[in-house]
Amino acid sequence: MQKTDRDRRIARLEKLADQLDSRFSVFGIPVGWDALLGLIPGVGALITTVPTAAMIVEGARLGARKRVLARMAWNGGLDVAVGAIPILGDAFDMFFKSHRRNVALLRREADRMRSDESVILFEEFAARPRPTVSPEPPPSEEASTKKRSSI
Repeated sequence: MQKTDRDRRIARLEKLADQLDSRFSVFGIPVGWDALLGLIPGVGALITTVPTAAMIVEGARLGARKRVLARMAWNGGLDVAVGAIPILGDAFDMFFKSHRRNVALLRREADRMRSDESVILFEEFAARPRPTVSPEPPPSEEASTKKRSSI
């Protein structure tokens, strides 16, 4: 199956989400730059809002619905708000994985849009006028008398 531009863009976001949420392993738990930067008091959570905002903007460019973009903003806001709490925020960052959640939302939205596009294409195909095939006209009197006289 050929990858579309949308698929390539989402794959790029998936790589970014993996770096931010599960790049390393600590005691068997995948953690990423988001959790590590969150250890810096006050600054770490704010730094990771930039990739979150970029994901939301990319989602809008891909044509995601407003409810999906709002859910992505909620995930990012929750990550920043809880991530700002010392110790609890760091543990939250290790398990919540907001960037991976946002990419999963975009992936599902892309699948929904692809399915809608297929339905629209089918409806357009089904609505096209079809050429009508008319039966041959009955032979005229002249044609039938000519055939008899030539025999």
